[in-house]
Amino acid sequence: MSDKQLSMFSGESSEPAPQGKPVSFSLSRTCKGNAQKVFDQWLIPVFIGEWMFGEHTNTNEIVELQNTVRRGGEFTFKTRSGNQEVIHSGEYDTLRIPNVLAFSWLDSREPEKPIHVHVEFTEQDDKTRLKVTIKIPATMKDEKDSVKELWSSRCDALVERLKSH
Repeated sequence: MSDKQLSMFSGESSEPAPQGKPVSFSLSRTCKGNAQKVFDQWLIPVFIGEWMFGEHTNTNEIVELQNTVRRGGEFTFKTRSGNQEVIHSGEYDTLRIPNVLAFSWLDSREPEKPIHVHVEFTEQDDKTRLKVTIKIPATMKDEKDSVKELWSSRCDALVERLKSH
């Protein structure tokens, strides 16, 4: 009798339950400005605070924005919504300035649900086209629409911010 057969009879499995495949979706936006200017919006804390958070994300206040910009570098964005402090954190996987940025994203309210964000910046004349691809774990498949809506509103806020700069 194999170990799998034994564990089946004991009611316990020695292997983790299958999690399923991650779910991905993409968003595209065109921003005013060259690729470097748009890329900087994703990395410089004061810029991030202007579009990543705010009313469109139900964030009332930015508490602290910390960022170490390098491959393997980490970021921590502390915000407050009502009386709840929320920490968004992650690590940069890819940093090819000003063309590609990829990072993990974790919300302290749901630490078991990390997502991955991959952004491509394609410059066209005085504009930059963003392609943002989000990969969420299979356990979040029912939340896909709300995650997509949140990141879509963030991208829209970035486009609006760059219209006036």
